[in-house]
Amino acid sequence: MTFPRIFPAALLLAAFSVHAAPKAAKKTPAAAAGRQDAGETVRRLPPIFRAAETDKTGFPQTGRAIWRLHADANGKIVRREQKTDRAVAKQAAAIGDLPQEFPPRERCVVRQSQSGASETVCRNVPFTVVQEVYFVMPKNLAIDKTQFAGVVQTVPPRPVYPPLSMENGEEGTSVVRTAVAPDGRAYGAHTEKSSGHPRLDRFAVKGMDAARFQPARYRGKPVWQAVSSKIEFKLD
Repeated sequence: MTFPRIFPAALLLAAFSVHAAPKAAKKTPAAAAGRQDAGETVRRLPPIFRAAETDKTGFPQTGRAIWRLHADANGKIVRREQKTDRAVAKQAAAIGDLPQEFPPRERCVVRQSQSGASETVCRNVPFTVVQEVYFVMPKNLAIDKTQFAGVVQTVPPRPVYPPLSMENGEEGTSVVRTAVAPDGRAYGAHTEKSSGHPRLDRFAVKGMDAARFQPARYRGKPVWQAVSSKIEFKLD
């Protein structure tokens, strides 16, 4: 049997192991990059993590802001959508201008001509760029344990060991960074440190979708906190 060893939130939680059978991974939010969405290709940029500012009482204003930038076939942004938590509206407004243009994206199809020969035809297509920004618990406030309690994991991540990686003898440890929300879910999963194998990194990120946490609290109220988790893929 093959086990990816999971070391979630190395700064916060103890290590443990889970069994990962060689099966196809389900489609998850973390795996959404590159999917078709209303006829457009969706590209997710690496999430941005920032230390949250505090209000006049010294309470951290944590939360999330999401931009969806809709580009035409030439890569020019023609429409913007923004969804921002109320607590971080001012911080999100200070992010600055987002790009007005991106490199065009192609979609290619293989067609068969009347002569029976196959040819590849490519054309530029509209696409959407998603940028997420997380305003998380500042480290200087997290030091005060009389007011701050960090996240506690209640359900572990469930990474799948990619069958092709097993066949190729790929091993390594991925460090995945996420932002744990007041609802106890992990968002913005991305590779903080690569295992050396992109496929293992992708499956480590996907596995974090299953993780659940007791959220961090400051002065008794839930706040967003950044967490790093080690996921080790090792062949027995």
